[in-house]
Amino acid sequence: MAKEKKKKGKLKRALGNFLILLLILIGLALVFNNQIKDFLIGLWGRDAVTHVTAKEIKDNQDAPATFDFDDVQSASTQALIKARLSKQRLHVLGAIAIPEVKLNLPVFKGVSNLALLTGAGTMKEEQVMGGMNNYSLASHWMYNPRLLFAPLKRVKVGNTIYLTDLTMVYTYRVTQKYEINKEHGEVIFDHDGKSEVTLVTCSGRHSETRVIVTGELESEVEFDKAPDDILNALNQNLSNR
Repeated sequence: MAKEKKKKGKLKRALGNFLILLLILIGLALVFNNQIKDFLIGLWGRDAVTHVTAKEIKDNQDAPATFDFDDVQSASTQALIKARLSKQRLHVLGAIAIPEVKLNLPVFKGVSNLALLTGAGTMKEEQVMGGMNNYSLASHWMYNPRLLFAPLKRVKVGNTIYLTDLTMVYTYRVTQKYEINKEHGEVIFDHDGKSEVTLVTCSGRHSETRVIVTGELESEVEFDKAPDDILNALNQNLSNR
C-alpha cells in the first residue's frame, strides 16, 4: 500500500513538473513570438534560392501559382508555420536587392501566403522581369525593419533596385514613393512603352494603406558579366553562384 502511494506521489510530481515546464515553454513562446517569427522568415528566405539554377527559374515561369490577394493572411507566427507545413510549393523566379536599405529577397511566382512570408511574390501572371511592362512585387510589412518589405519605409527616390533571374541583372532607379488606399490596384497596371517595377507592402500592421515604390529600368547586363558591386548586393540569396 505504501509503495502504491509512493508511486502515485512520484507520478503526480512528474505530471506537475511536466505541466510547469509546458507553461514555461508556452510563456517563452509568447514572449519571444516576434523573435521566433523573424528567425524563421530570415532562415527560410535565405535557403529559398541557394541551390536554384537559371534553367529552373526559366521552367518556373510556367508553374501554377495563385494571384488572389483575398486569400493572403497577416504575417503571424501561426500563419507562417501553417503555410510552411502546407503542401504549397515555392517557385523561385530570381532575387531582388535594394542595397541602400539592405533589402535582399528571393522572388517567387504568385502571392501565396508562403511566398509573401518568405520573400517577394509576383502580382500578375504574365509579367516579365526587365520586359516592357510593370513588374510588380508584393511582400509583408514587418515590425523588424530588416525583414521582407519593411525596408521600403526607408527607400528614397534615386535608390537602386536590382532584379535578377540568374540570366540577366536588371537595374531600376526609384522614381516615386507614396502611400495609397489598398483599393487602388491600378498601381500595378502596365504603361505602354515603359519598363517599370512596382513594389507594394502595407504601411503598418492591419493598415488600410499601402506603401508603393516605383522605379524605371535604367540598364541591364548578363549575370555572368555583372560588376562585383551588383553581385555583392545580391550575394545573400546567391551564395552558391
